[in-house]
Amino acid sequence: NSFDESAYLADKLAALRAEGSDWDYKTIGDLRNLFNSLGMTALDHYLTYGQFEGLSVTPVPANERVEE
Repeated sequence: NSFDESAYLADKLAALRAEGSDWDYKTIGDLRNLFNSLGMTALDHYLTYGQFEGLSVTPVPANERVEE
């Protein structure tokens, strides 16, 4: 509940597009597939790279949280 994967992927995709890379026409699904092909989840990416790239973590919205 403290890591909203959808929000992270949207932020990472926006960052890639801002860099002027070839991600302009790619989707969150494409980004998720890339991470999967590398054996990573969005959380793995954040812990390994994203936190050092200045990406932030957004908690899951209250109405979408999973009971622990």
